[in-house]
Amino acid sequence: MLMFVLTCSLKLLYSAILQAGANVNFQRPPGPTMLLAAVSVGSTDIVNFLLKAGADPNIHDGVLY
Repeated sequence: MLMFVLTCSLKLLYSAILQAGANVNFQRPPGPTMLLAAVSVGSTDIVNFLLKAGADPNIHDGVLY
């Protein structure tokens, strides 16, 4: 239940940020985009939300492994 509430809260937060004009692909190199951050914690709902909002899955985080 807690994860559901957190996911809904993040969707609302991201939705508000994007509606205010934020760039869904914003990144301060080296660092992750919102999409990469969501992927790194396994939040598939947020990943899907960001992809639908136009997030580019091909942007690299600038960190080489």
